[in-house]
Amino acid sequence: MDAPKVSMDLPTGYVKDNYPRLENGEYIYREADEYIRLQIPSGGVKTVYTIDGSEPSIDKNDQVKGHALTVAPDINGVNFGKIDLPKAVPGQETIVKAVSYDAENNPGKMLTVVCRRVKPTAPVTPLIN
Repeated sequence: MDAPKVSMDLPTGYVKDNYPRLENGEYIYREADEYIRLQIPSGGVKTVYTIDGSEPSIDKNDQVKGHALTVAPDINGVNFGKIDLPKAVPGQETIVKAVSYDAENNPGKMLTVVCRRVKPTAPVTPLIN
């Protein structure tokens, strides 16, 4: 089974240079309160994650190491889950790892993504002629 994927479904009006965005495999964001949205692979029944760089898992007794991801389908029936990132100062990185398990409790591939908060830019004052 594939690894969960970072979903970059952004609201209408966002353009490529705005945030959040994926850049060279990193999830880059500006806001102190941020989350990362994961698309669950086909066949994924349970998904677990960590935000400290350790590897999440589910053992044969169904004990979770990390956090169980709450998953819900979108309007197209694709399953997504939302991971709240810890409050971070600009420059701080959070390493998110996630893995999905099938109905027989077999793990899929592991997703590892570095989430980095960048300094917000100052607002631009428009020139008035």
